[in-house]
Amino acid sequence: MWLLERITSIPPSFLELLVEVENRFDIQISGEDQFRIRTVGDLYDSICERLKPRPVASCLSTATFLRLRHSLMWTFGVPRDRVQLSTPLAELLPQTARRQAWRQLEQHLQLSLDELCRPRWLSVLLMGMCIFVMLMLIGLLIVQIVVPMGVATALFTIVAGPVFCILSYLLTIPCATEIPPEYVTVERATQTLLRRNYGKLAKQEGVSSGRADAIDYQLRQLIEIYAEVPAEEIDWEMRFKEDLQVV
Repeated sequence: MWLLERITSIPPSFLELLVEVENRFDIQISGEDQFRIRTVGDLYDSICERLKPRPVASCLSTATFLRLRHSLMWTFGVPRDRVQLSTPLAELLPQTARRQAWRQLEQHLQLSLDELCRPRWLSVLLMGMCIFVMLMLIGLLIVQIVVPMGVATALFTIVAGPVFCILSYLLTIPCATEIPPEYVTVERATQTLLRRNYGKLAKQEGVSSGRADAIDYQLRQLIEIYAEVPAEEIDWEMRFKEDLQVV
């Protein structure tokens, strides 16, 4: 009971930061350890303790590129020399059944990919239609206030807009076949894969995401988001609650 009370006293924003740290480094921080973390240095030590940092010679970005190239070659039969950093990723994936190909690539990579995008014209059309329908329904609500039309009509007016937008989104999912901007080239795809799957890639490739420089960089970036303090100004002695106002 005493431990539960101590854990529930942890500020919500700090808990969100810890969850983000766990996802980024692919680790788990126990509730008791969460309570003990007071400074940036405490959190840094906790991450290092779980990742057991060690120096390595291999480059994680290179390993990510090689994995992507291997997946493209193995899954779609792309010639090795076609997979260059500047090559548009769309040129290396099948034009037909693009969504299925995207899922196959994700499965072979064993990494998380962003969802494919709808064509720009379709996204603009959907947004315009939703705005138009919502404006019409707002107008009907105003009419309903002036000239009452019954409860059923009022409920329909309130529900119809969101339902239309949700159905439009769901029905056009099969049309989402365009490569996301973050994956437009092999180089950008490599960078995005590394950023989204940093901890998982580090463990799978044997590259220690616990290297002092890697942990330092990643941790500072996360704290900068939650504390709104420039990464270069963050010191290991800073306290999350008192100094960084992460509450």
